[in-house]
Amino acid sequence: MTYPQHPRATAALTLGILAVLGVAVLAPLAWYYGVSTLRDIDREPGRWQGRGQAKAGLVMGIIGTVLLVLGIIVLLLMVTGIAVINGYDSGYPS
Repeated sequence: MTYPQHPRATAALTLGILAVLGVAVLAPLAWYYGVSTLRDIDREPGRWQGRGQAKAGLVMGIIGTVLLVLGIIVLLLMVTGIAVINGYDSGYPS
């Protein structure tokens, strides 16, 4: 007997793929959908399938979230660096 695919398993996978490919703002959503779907599948193991897709979406959501955080840190460092360079005054006439 085959069980139906959990509807959010494919959503988690799709969001995870998009997050890793560059739409990083979707990464936390992929992470959430992956965890939520795995909980549903574990709660009722005989009702749903799609554990692999949900887990793949979860992993890609975690990777995408890490990339998102690193990107924000790099952006903040760049903005801070530009502000420091533009505001730096050596005290000597140019």
